Amino acid sequence: MISVSNIHAQQYETTRKISCDVSSKDLPEYLVFDGETNQPLNAPAYLCDWIAIALLYPAMLRGAPLHIEGPISPTLLFNLNNDIQDLLRHFNPALFKIQITALPAGMTSSKPGTDTGSGFSAGVDSFATLAVHTSGDTAPFYQLSSLSTFNVGAMGPVAGSAAIYQRYCQRVQKFATQSGLNWTTVNSNLSDFYVEADANFIRTSTLRNIAAVLFFQDLHKCYLYSSSYSYSHTNQSHAEITYYESILLPLLSTENIVFTLACAGLERSQKIAKVAAYPPSRHLLDVCVSPTETRDTIQKNNCSQCRKCTRTMLNLDILGVLEDFSDVFDLEYFRANREAIIKQCAIGALKRLPLDSDVIQLMRAAGHDARLPLFDRVKLNSRKAKAKLRAALSMSS
Repeated sequence: MISVSNIHAQQYETTRKISCDVSSKDLPEYLVFDGETNQPLNAPAYLCDWIAIALLYPAMLRGAPLHIEGPISPTLLFNLNNDIQDLLRHFNPALFKIQITALPAGMTSSKPGTDTGSGFSAGVDSFATLAVHTSGDTAPFYQLSSLSTFNVGAMGPVAGSAAIYQRYCQRVQKFATQSGLNWTTVNSNLSDFYVEADANFIRTSTLRNIAAVLFFQDLHKCYLYSSSYSYSHTNQSHAEITYYESILLPLLSTENIVFTLACAGLERSQKIAKVAAYPPSRHLLDVCVSPTETRDTIQKNNCSQCRKCTRTMLNLDILGVLEDFSDVFDLEYFRANREAIIKQCAIGALKRLPLDSDVIQLMRAAGHDARLPLFDRVKLNSRKAKAKLRAALSMSS
């Protein structure tokens, strides 16, 4: 069994830190979340929903029952013991069904939140959510009023993430303040509980991020979780948990907060078109996935050479707006390597990678390259076929 006890909260006007002891033979001895906001906080957080979500996947990996010496939302606890686990086991059959128990919830001691929040990574997905949910025709319930940044694994191991986390905190605080929005930041040692290869960030990102949102559950009535893929890609891959978010997120909602997948009706190229028309993105867009040591040496927001950078630049180029993003990308590198970037995306499209397929379809629709249809005739089902593809691509350049 994994047992959580000695839940200790420290809270001041705009900061909250909660730690708890974790009793397990192979997990860290304590879990801690440390958050800050620009809003005055009410009474210390009462519900332990964030702990349950944080430790669910590690517990299921071990087949260990999870008991929390604190209250959990009755709605969430029911879903945790039922559909949430069933869905996660469909995503990863190596997970075990476990029992989750907690103290009776009773009545919460804080008022429900009023913000509609969303994460801010300055990437395409988060800027698309901003562009759509700050427009004048957005329903009031979904009108974005708060942005957040979490250090729960996307920035790398806990030991080496402090500098980049501080940089991202400064970014979200500055941008939110300039935009008239509230902000929250959460730092945690949660990554230390996800050390197995089967629990890496892309396989567990949704659960980690939602745990951080629930840490400030008392501030939010709704949280817009920016989609990575469109609805058309739901349940198409077991490699990333993001393919399951349209099903998983509603199950993670509680009596106090509704989780909604934002902009999942848009394909990647449609999101980028909205981002391109949203002026702040032209100076802040950050899609780079290069290692931290690489990013620390570049002059602009993006390295302009990793797969996400090159694919995004190609998309912007097809839309005719790449020049608007000269502050954040190395346009000379793109121009010198455009053909190679197209080939790379074409191969990805043949492998049915959603984001590569989307940009290639956009190229065809725009009539940018008549050679692309020949890629359809090559199947990547053997070494010989791959060699033919490479030869075809070489001849077409």
